[in-house]
Amino acid sequence: DAVLADLAARGVERASVSIKLLPLLSRRVEVGRVSLEGLQLHLMKDDEGRTSWADITGPDEPEAADKPAGWSLSDVTLDGVRITNASILWEDRLLGESYALSGLNLELQAIGQGRPSGFNATFLLQSAKPQFSAQTELTGTATLNAAEARHVFSDLKVKLAATGKDVPGGKGDFEFALAELKIDEDKQTATGTGLALSGYGAKATGQFLATNIKNGADVKGRLDVPDFNGRQLSAALTGKAPDTADSAAYEHITAALEFKTGTGYTEIPNFTAKLDDAHVEGRFRVTGLEKKAYSFNVRISGLDADRFLPAKAIDLIAAA
Repeated sequence: DAVLADLAARGVERASVSIKLLPLLSRRVEVGRVSLEGLQLHLMKDDEGRTSWADITGPDEPEAADKPAGWSLSDVTLDGVRITNASILWEDRLLGESYALSGLNLELQAIGQGRPSGFNATFLLQSAKPQFSAQTELTGTATLNAAEARHVFSDLKVKLAATGKDVPGGKGDFEFALAELKIDEDKQTATGTGLALSGYGAKATGQFLATNIKNGADVKGRLDVPDFNGRQLSAALTGKAPDTADSAAYEHITAALEFKTGTGYTEIPNFTAKLDDAHVEGRFRVTGLEKKAYSFNVRISGLDADRFLPAKAIDLIAAA
C-alpha cells in the first residue's frame, strides 16, 4: 500500500541478536541479548484512522476453536535488551497531536517467565500540542507471567524536568513513583500501592484499584497531601507569592481525599483539608458525557478571612 508505506519510516544504524537453535526443538525460544543503535521509528495514524503498522500486524481475527496451540510468551526467554540513541515520532493526524521521543537509551535485564527484570531508560519527550519539552528518566523492575496472565511491576519511578508554555509556571521538576503495580489480565484489575507524587515543592502519597481495565476502567483510591507551603507553590507557578494582609497566610496546607472515576463520572466522596488554622470538609461529583451535571458540598470552619485579603483592601477597610 503506497499510502501506508509513505506513513512509516523505519531505520536502524546497527542491530544484533542471536537465537539458540536446540531449544526450538522443545518449543522454546531462547534469545540472546538484543542490541539496537540509532533506531528511528515514525508511527502514525492518518486522518482516516489507519495506522502505519497495520500492514505489518494485519487485521484482528478471532481464533478458531479448533486451532492448535501456538507459541506464547511463556515459551520465550530473552537475555536482555540495549537500545542506544533511538528516536520515535508518534503522529495522530486524526486528533492533530504529535509526540517526539529522542535520545532514547534503554537497558533491560534478562526476561524470563516469572523472573524479575530490571529496566532503566532516559530520553527527551517533546510535544507541540500541548507545548512542552521534558527530559525523562524511567526505572523499575518487571516480573511478567504470561502463563497465568499476571504481572508485577515494582519500584517504578519516573522523573521529569519539563519546560514549555503549557507547563504551569513555565518549568518544573516532577516525580512519580509506585512501590508496586499488580496487573491481573483475567480479572481485569490493576492495583497500585505506595504511590508518591511530587512537584513545585508539594508532595502526595496514595494507592488505587482499577477494575475492568480492558473496557473503560473504573478507578478508586486515596490521596494524602502532607503539609506544604502554599506561598512557595504560588511563587513557583506565577512568579510571586499571594498578596495577603498576613504574610504568613497559606504557609501550612494539608489535604486528604478519596476518589472514584470512570466512564461518565468522577466523584470525591470525602475531602478534608487544613488551610493554616481553617478546616475544610466536602464532597464533589460530576456525571455525564456530553452534558455534565455537577454537585458539591463544602463546609469551612475556623477561617479568619481578613488574613487572606489583599493588604490594600485591609487598609481601605480600616480607613472607612
